[in-house]
Amino acid sequence: MEKPEIVRHSPERLHVVEYLLLGEVRYGPAYFSIRLDGRILADVVVGEEGLWLNDALYAAQEWLTTEERFGPNTRVLLIDAARRVSSKFRVLEHGFVDSFGIQDGLIRYKKRKYSTRGESVIEAEVELKDIQNWTPIEFSQSSS
Repeated sequence: MEKPEIVRHSPERLHVVEYLLLGEVRYGPAYFSIRLDGRILADVVVGEEGLWLNDALYAAQEWLTTEERFGPNTRVLLIDAARRVSSKFRVLEHGFVDSFGIQDGLIRYKKRKYSTRGESVIEAEVELKDIQNWTPIEFSQSSS
């Protein structure tokens, strides 16, 4: 089994997320595949940003492109490790989602958008109970 670059255990250590290095953007950050409880999520690429919101919910920064001329294009990937489902939030073009947190059922994060005028930061929040687009997690056939 491939050695992960980053290992994050849920608060009660019921679940573990491991980041496996895929590459780096030229002059930029690294990107990873993600392994949940020993199984790699199929067709998912994430940045380093990620946080366990509670013992079952993990928020990650999913990358939709690693090509510097097309991005960054990212979105929140919310994983329910207990139910083995995930929810993908709306894509943020030319920016990164980060600074994840949860309080009183509100998932909070920041949208950092880049343009020729510089960086703008918008704080966003989503009610956990309002998320409807949960889909079963697809795992790759390889577990390394």
